[in-house]
Amino acid sequence: MQNKYNLIALIVIQVSNALVPLVLFPYILHVMGSSSYSSIVTSEALMFIMYTFTLYSFEINGVSTVVKLRSDVHSNGLSKFFINVFIVRILILLTILLLVLIAYYYYNSLFIELLLLWLLYPLSFVFQSTYFFQGLEKNILLSLFVVISRVLTFFLISQFIFDSSDIFLVPFIIGSMYMLAGLASFIYIWKSYQVTTKLIDFLYMKELLYEGKEIFLGNISVVLFRGSNVLLLGMLTNDSLAISIYSIAEKFIKSLQATMRPLNQYYFPKAIHILKDLEYPNKYSLEKIFKLSIIQLVFLVFLSFILFLIYYFRENIIFINSYTNIEHIFTVIIIMLPAIFVGILNFMYGSVGLNYLNSKKYYAKAIVTTGILSLCISTILIAMFHELGAAFAFFGAEFLLFVFVISKYIKKDIK
Repeated sequence: MQNKYNLIALIVIQVSNALVPLVLFPYILHVMGSSSYSSIVTSEALMFIMYTFTLYSFEINGVSTVVKLRSDVHSNGLSKFFINVFIVRILILLTILLLVLIAYYYYNSLFIELLLLWLLYPLSFVFQSTYFFQGLEKNILLSLFVVISRVLTFFLISQFIFDSSDIFLVPFIIGSMYMLAGLASFIYIWKSYQVTTKLIDFLYMKELLYEGKEIFLGNISVVLFRGSNVLLLGMLTNDSLAISIYSIAEKFIKSLQATMRPLNQYYFPKAIHILKDLEYPNKYSLEKIFKLSIIQLVFLVFLSFILFLIYYFRENIIFINSYTNIEHIFTVIIIMLPAIFVGILNFMYGSVGLNYLNSKKYYAKAIVTTGILSLCISTILIAMFHELGAAFAFFGAEFLLFVFVISKYIKKDIK
């Protein structure tokens, strides 16, 4: 019963996260126009790179650590881990903030001003500490905090965003409302697990940073091939319409990914449990992980079918029919859609499997290699085909990573 409620809570969290870009950003494009909208989403794209730096590796290995520590309820291991991860993330974000302020001092621009406001977003997730709730498999309260903050985001955006003059309010409202969920989560953890600043240990922080370096490098490389296309479109084409079309399509794809994430998170600790007696990736672990992946893939097929139905009957749906360039947007979505299927397998076999089965370094190298190659390929395709090139590059990078990951499981000689 607890597992059922935990899964429902994860679904609520991710559906709430999915609806924000799916509903708000088309509205923002509609009221502000493609020029102001492109400024918002390109600064947002750079923010997500900084967001990845800030969260470091703990959204992956933090879950595994909490799963291991939660069995000893009488130790202060959970509290110590939480407070030191929190301090590490705050220090990283403060370093990023300092660099952005220096850039602002020397080069005052709309882009950097928007970026400064967008930094509220990673700050909110530092406080929210999602990995902690996932590792405990207690997400019900977190889901309540998240839903309330997202509803307030919808309300405030609809009430205060009317034209391009409100451009700075967009990142401020989104970031500050997300902070509400973050602060509520932080207060709950602090009081429930007797967290104290006496547990701060800088040597322990150094160990945490060292242990997570491979996953962190992988995360940064992932953001290169999953989140840099909007930035590349801005730099290479300066075409606000192409940026807008690709950005809306990417929001749809990432909303589908967010909808699938509860199943990722639900099966994450379960995958760790079934792999606990194995040391290295092999064909046996390949089969065991696939059994946890097949349900996710089938559910994604169902969601994709619904997406096609929505498009087919779009003329009868006022919200969808109000999108400009809907046919072009849908074409970009179709090109990118297979990447979600491959992404599920990359998460289960790579982020979970390889990281747990003593193959962190291999996985990190695979992601770094993929990131570098995909950045080169994206640059060429975007320069030639604009938003369509970005869409093909998005899928190609995910598939390239899949080839690297699976090869580790199926090769005969595993070292």
